[in-house]
Amino acid sequence: MGATLGFIPVILGFVASFFGKSKPTFCGISMLICAAISLITVILTAFTSLFGWAALILFLIAGIIAFVQKKEEIPLNQY
Repeated sequence: MGATLGFIPVILGFVASFFGKSKPTFCGISMLICAAISLITVILTAFTSLFGWAALILFLIAGIIAFVQKKEEIPLNQY
């Protein structure tokens, strides 16, 4: 159960990371969802999963950075 639940945030986080610059809100929400699923995984393993803790912390950091980053403005006419 824990291993199956552990793959879900990895796949979702991998897909969401491609939208980091173009859609930072979507990426941030996805990363926070991944952190919540990782928290459930850590709880199911009785707080002994070191990789679960690492994934939880990294997903939280990625979600916060996605919300805090500045949106780049691309000029339409460069010439």
